[in-house]
Amino acid sequence: MTTALYQLCHQVFPELVQVPEPTHPHNFYQFMNWSNTLHSNIQYVELKEYYDNGTDKCYQLQQAQADIEQLNNQIEAEVEQLFAEYTDTTADEQNEIDFAEHIYAILFDNIYAVAEQHGLALLLISNENPYWMLVPDHAEQIDRLIEAFNATFSNVELYHYV
Repeated sequence: MTTALYQLCHQVFPELVQVPEPTHPHNFYQFMNWSNTLHSNIQYVELKEYYDNGTDKCYQLQQAQADIEQLNNQIEAEVEQLFAEYTDTTADEQNEIDFAEHIYAILFDNIYAVAEQHGLALLLISNENPYWMLVPDHAEQIDRLIEAFNATFSNVELYHYV
């Protein structure tokens, strides 16, 4: 049984038309595997390895011929600066700082900036560790995609990063 989500994904990622839809369309991980069958359309971020963030595999960044190395260098420089700012603080003070929030902000702000330059929008999937994807920046299509995604899956949420 197909859901509106898969039809919308066919519009956003046209190559997926040729890929059979998952047998369990409401299973998020089957959706992920389906989405990434031909190209890396959805990336995963592990906080402790923020530098392994999927930018180098992202098909949309490759197609846009974005300078992925420069993007990763910028992210690395900003994260290093973040940690340098807190080197003189005590362990107790550091424990009170939500480094994850700062690192995610650095990562996604930089991806967003590059995406915007290439007419793409950044969408995030909330989970224990986030997933992200780039889609054409068409507000109406994005709104429908988010609505269909959130109606299809109950344990994760898709939202537009702006």
